[in-house]
Amino acid sequence: MFSNYSPAEKIVMPVALIVIIVTGVFLGSILRKKSDKIKNIPLTIIAVTLIVLEVIKQVRAVVTNSWSPWLLPVHFCSALIFWFAFAQFSKGELKQTGYACALSAGVLMTVMFYLNPSSIIGDSCSNPLLDFGTFHTFTFHFLAVTYTIWLMCLNLYKPKFKHIWQVVLFFVFYFILIISCAYIFNTNYTNALYSNIPFMETFRLSAGQVWYTIAMIAFGLGAVSGFTTLYCLLYKGLNKLRKR
Repeated sequence: MFSNYSPAEKIVMPVALIVIIVTGVFLGSILRKKSDKIKNIPLTIIAVTLIVLEVIKQVRAVVTNSWSPWLLPVHFCSALIFWFAFAQFSKGELKQTGYACALSAGVLMTVMFYLNPSSIIGDSCSNPLLDFGTFHTFTFHFLAVTYTIWLMCLNLYKPKFKHIWQVVLFFVFYFILIISCAYIFNTNYTNALYSNIPFMETFRLSAGQVWYTIAMIAFGLGAVSGFTTLYCLLYKGLNKLRKR
């Protein structure tokens, strides 16, 4: 996995992950007997911070006349602000559905991020404070990873098998949105028009745009529903072991 990492990424990526996991386990331990309202505080802080960062990015782009449709927060990573907000600010059963969507999207982003960080954050690890854009990119993605891991550590999400079809339903709407936006604005959101992954681009050119779009949607829905299913099975299995 580290073969395509830059020297800076070989240090920053694993160190950041270790710090996030250790702090998450620590938070989960000290807040274990606290109410869900208290446990939610760290996650709400992250969710609000991501929204603030996004607002600053958009306002700054407008003020400096550098705004373009590419900056719309419909990219898979950018859309995490909506999934996290959905989880943090909804209530009741809908909140658990929000957790399911946020967690599945966050895990997929984290896996893709750690497989090839430069394709997502460029060279941000070399100098996160180079400029606002670099700072935003670096901070946004690591905070998203933090939210994802801490959500699991804090044990706020109580998975149910009905969440699988709910996650699929919400992500169907999301994929319709990004594909529509991609064609309306002629902008390659989430690789909707073409792929920066060589084998996927080869597939698009050989099979055609329609089959490429179907394959992209199938992969996304398969990934989020597959993770939700696996998480439900593990959660149910662990609960059975605890009761023995």
